[in-house]
Formats: sequence, structure tokens, C-alpha cells
Amino acid sequence: MPLLKPGLVAGGLFAFITSLDNVPVSVFLLSASQNTLPVKIFTSVEQGVDPSVAAVSTLLILVTAIALILAERWTGFHKHV
Repeated sequence: MPLLKPGLVAGGLFAFITSLDNVPVSVFLLSASQNTLPVKIFTSVEQGVDPSVAAVSTLLILVTAIALILAERWTGFHKHV
């Protein structure tokens, strides 16, 4: 069981990161009153240059990097090398 933990954590993180990039499916599945973050970013890029898109993208990159660092420390990938 301890050997499964790094794989499960990495799989969960990659699934979460991939879900943020699935804009076409989100566009077709949402109603007009619903608006998710990827759809909001996509529509604001189509409307013109908006600095908030760059800020949100930067925050997403930072949160992903922090999550990966914490997952590495929590699961101990470096101990298995």
C-alpha cells in the first residue's frame, strides 16, 4: 500500500490539471447561466486582451507548482530514488 500512494497522488494531480484544460467539453455541457474558470478565460481571450487572464494563468501555474512540491514532500518521491 505505501508504494501506491505516490502513484495515486500524482494521478489525482494530473487529473485535476487536465480538467482545467478541457474547455470544449465544458462549453458544450454548460448552460447559459453557468460559467467555469476555463470557459471564462477562453471567452475573455476571444473578446480582446485582458490582463486578468494573465493573472489567473500565473496563479494557476503557481498553485500547480506548489501542489506538486507539497505532493512530493508528502509522498516522499525523493526517498525512493
